[in-house]
Amino acid sequence: MRNSMTLTLVAVLAITAWNANAAPFDDFKFGTPERIDFKLEASYAKTEGNFEKSGNTFTKLPAGSSYATTDFDLGVRAEIAPRFHLYGTGRLTSAEASNTAFGGTPQNKTNTGFAYGQVGTDFVLVAGRVLVIPDFSFSFPLENTERTPGSKVALSEGVIDGNARIVLRVERRSYRFGGFAGVTYRDGGRSTLLPYGALFEFTLGSWNIGVDARGYQSLNYDKDTDRETAIDATYFCPVNGCSKRYAAFNPSSMESNLWVRINATPEFSFHFGGGMDWAGSNVARDTVFTGGMVYRWDHSGLRGQSSPASNYETPAAFEENVRDGVDQRPFTNQKPKSSTPPTQIMAPEESPARRAPRRPREKTINIQDELNKTEMQMEGSSTTNDGN
Repeated sequence: MRNSMTLTLVAVLAITAWNANAAPFDDFKFGTPERIDFKLEASYAKTEGNFEKSGNTFTKLPAGSSYATTDFDLGVRAEIAPRFHLYGTGRLTSAEASNTAFGGTPQNKTNTGFAYGQVGTDFVLVAGRVLVIPDFSFSFPLENTERTPGSKVALSEGVIDGNARIVLRVERRSYRFGGFAGVTYRDGGRSTLLPYGALFEFTLGSWNIGVDARGYQSLNYDKDTDRETAIDATYFCPVNGCSKRYAAFNPSSMESNLWVRINATPEFSFHFGGGMDWAGSNVARDTVFTGGMVYRWDHSGLRGQSSPASNYETPAAFEENVRDGVDQRPFTNQKPKSSTPPTQIMAPEESPARRAPRRPREKTINIQDELNKTEMQMEGSSTTNDGN
């Protein structure tokens, strides 16, 4: 049955592998023992302007120019072996760009389709008070982004990339925090990126409130860097409303996100939040609003096991009671339970040998002894008479 569940999961991942950028809290890499998590999310992002190539200087888009996207994400993640997860995500995007062409007449362009796909795996390498979780993923576009005049409005970066990260997580009963760093290789001559970030989340009953700070830095130069000025004039403004969200040259960015998760039932949780870029170089400054839900499908019943959802003491513990190597006992007020009942020490008067009332011992008569006594008395009496 375990093998059949694994094959089913792989099939689901293959079907849903049109990539979506993960929700910020997904970087905690929660465990999913005996269940499969399905995520559905919608987001709206709009470019306000671009950070200049010199770094951190922000310039608004020209009057009449705009770029915005509406995204619908679907993701699935499950444990296929102890401490070992497989996941796949996907995104359907509708993009709209506007630019003021010759004569001041706005030119509107739209494009809708599947952006790109991603599959990945993560596993707990070191378990303890600090979890060390390597994370590897592979992304591929379903529509290329060509930096040429007359191209379609960009739906994504439009190139294949490989990601390798190390995620750290510290788990407590009322809060958790984590961090990550890694490298992202992009084909097509694009610059290689160094992603990094830190995130924090605390629990209030069935609510989780979180915040993060994350970003990336280019490690080398784009192969077309010497043509950047010409491409700026012929591609970004005419096609993407002057936004440099995608296909930018040697970008770097820093952003923050705020989110709220509500654990409504053991099966369903809901989340909403927003974020904004606050620093960067040669990249768009976006404002993003998101909302979505997670459905936790318990498949333990297919193997005759009890549902782990029944072990949740409170809705706030949905993500904490996981089989990812964390010993939760130091984080609770409960005493550890022994697998064998303790031996009961009893006082001597309470020992099993003395618990039952003891019957009085009956006095037995030995007939032979009585006969011997009678004979001795008779002999003694005879001796006395002879002496007289």
